[in-house]
Amino acid sequence: MSRKFVTIFKTMIVLFVLMVLSGKTFAQDPPSDVEIASEVTEALQDSGDTVRVIIALKPPDPNVDVTTAAAQIAVIQASVIAASNESNFKLTHQYKTVPALAGEISVEGLEILKNSPHIQAVDVDMYFEVSLTESVNLIQADKVQQDLGKTGAGVNVAVLDTGVDSQHHDLTNNIIAQKCFGRSSCPPNNTNESDYAQDENGHGTHVAGIITSPNGVAPDAGIVAVRVLNASGGGWASDIVAGIDWVTSNRHQHNIRVLNMSLTSRSYTGECDMADANTQSFATALRAAEQVGITVFAASGNEGYPNRMGAPACISSVISVGSVYDTNQAFSSHGCSEPFPQVDQVSCFSNANSELDLLAPGSNIISTKLGGGTLELSGTSMASPHAAGVAALILQTRPSLSPYDIENTLKQTGKLVTDNRNGIITPRINALAAVESIASPTLANVGFEATTYQVPAGDEITTNIIIQSTQEIANVNFTLGFDTNMVRVVESDSNAVVTFASTEDSYLAASIVWQGLRPGQTELNLSNVTIQDEAGNVVPYQFKPSILIIETSNTIFGQVQLQGRNSHECVNLILSELDCIDDTPESILALPNSVKLTTEADGYFKQVHDGNITYTCLNVVADRYLMAQHLSPQGYVGKMILLGGDMNQDNIIDIFDLTLIATDFRTTNPDTDINGDGIVDIMDLALVAGNYKRTAPLIDWQ
Repeated sequence: MSRKFVTIFKTMIVLFVLMVLSGKTFAQDPPSDVEIASEVTEALQDSGDTVRVIIALKPPDPNVDVTTAAAQIAVIQASVIAASNESNFKLTHQYKTVPALAGEISVEGLEILKNSPHIQAVDVDMYFEVSLTESVNLIQADKVQQDLGKTGAGVNVAVLDTGVDSQHHDLTNNIIAQKCFGRSSCPPNNTNESDYAQDENGHGTHVAGIITSPNGVAPDAGIVAVRVLNASGGGWASDIVAGIDWVTSNRHQHNIRVLNMSLTSRSYTGECDMADANTQSFATALRAAEQVGITVFAASGNEGYPNRMGAPACISSVISVGSVYDTNQAFSSHGCSEPFPQVDQVSCFSNANSELDLLAPGSNIISTKLGGGTLELSGTSMASPHAAGVAALILQTRPSLSPYDIENTLKQTGKLVTDNRNGIITPRINALAAVESIASPTLANVGFEATTYQVPAGDEITTNIIIQSTQEIANVNFTLGFDTNMVRVVESDSNAVVTFASTEDSYLAASIVWQGLRPGQTELNLSNVTIQDEAGNVVPYQFKPSILIIETSNTIFGQVQLQGRNSHECVNLILSELDCIDDTPESILALPNSVKLTTEADGYFKQVHDGNITYTCLNVVADRYLMAQHLSPQGYVGKMILLGGDMNQDNIIDIFDLTLIATDFRTTNPDTDINGDGIVDIMDLALVAGNYKRTAPLIDWQ
């Protein structure tokens, strides 16, 4: 094939892809179900130009881990971006763990988005604002520091706010890292993003001081300063989501265990996860943070509503915090006054409803001031970091606790306060009671029945996890930890949280079925362990891991995954005593003197032989996918990801395969629906285009 012909050939493909993305396809578009907020169209009419929006995309598979979800999100984002151009949609944020995009859109761009099958909702980018040494004594954090020696050391708290004064004498040694997201407002050069979070407002400095100044709740906790609000204390939802996304993605690098957001915007009457595109994006971002072990706190807001809370406090995965008075000092601020307040009375400005989780001191709070010294401020913004600081004390005491454990501990040990405006009872945090409740002597012993197990590679073994306690147990959940290259859990995803109910009052046995993969050994461990009694209280525990040794065997086994699919069952495998040959899938399936088997839903397969047979080739065949081969298969052969797009099964992905996809584009033809999602769309096209010119057989087993 001449170079000129190759160039023309590639140009044809590019033109074809552009034609599809522009909507000039061979089939009628399906009806759009994109929710466009009326504020978007109204703002476009008023501006006559572009409007800043946040776009909530269809969520990824809820059963996958954060890393896999991020990969799925990236593909969806790419397809939405490709459908527009810089003139009708200017991208400002493309998130890693959040199925959303943010940018400035025109009327033409909005029309394009309306027809996208990957978009859930579009809303105006919500505008946020800041939500403004008796308090430490009231929650008894001083006694935790003095009597128990807990100061938050080793625990880092991300503060999403106006930044932090990096030169303040009481804070400078506690700042671990800095990041900024803000529309042309990030220091030092007014960029959209930078690695500097210097405060130019003062709010974030005050919030950080409540957590970790010398007189703060957790004076030795670290601060990861993430500036998402500008010098005037305002900012956009898209920048805040970008900050959350960055915290989740960089949690390991900076050891982030707690996130505080003393900011608020539009208020809602109940949980607001699905209220609009803004809250949908917040919900997915904050759920991802929670899933990786970050405990999130947010201020409830300062409008004095007895039945509403602001976002993001109204998100279900967030621990929302309202304010109480910590002295009898007369109060007047935020449009309300209380001449004779009582200690632990709900502050007149504090938002609340039945979803409010906690209360903390938030009135007349003295903390660090921008430029040095101290300043007195009031607001739920001051209440939330009190709770975040107590979480740092708890995590220093017991680092293995999950966000759920921390929330439960704070609620179970808090002082109950009745809000006279609505009659709702909410716990006010008590640091001493919380830390003492999880610092008590170990009451539960957790471990496997044996310290060492042995299993031949390819075979399965059942192990029992025994939990014995001196008190009644009602519920246990944990995450299994092991080397996924050496062993797998047969009946559960390797990253799944496995929950077991009680079998006896103080004794539980959980059975786990493992399959050995490669000869060697791995440590069997548990993480995110939560043990609760019948009242829902956390039961402390101690755990000792076991060793699983995998021996050699006469089993051929491995895993095959279909690119773009969640289910990988019924892939054909042909074990042959003949040498591997370069032939069509149809001929391979008809090979004589061969053993045929298929994969399970998770893609695993296994064939046991007596040791007297020598197989020289393993062939792998699936419709619409390039076939694969493995020479002289023995033991664990590894994992193969079959590449999608060989529609005519001629062992090459080329223009003819693209043409087949184009013919059925936006139809439900199962023969050309490569990823099996019920529609032939951009995702199928992306698979074919991404694998263009790849040939079979594939031999790159992992």
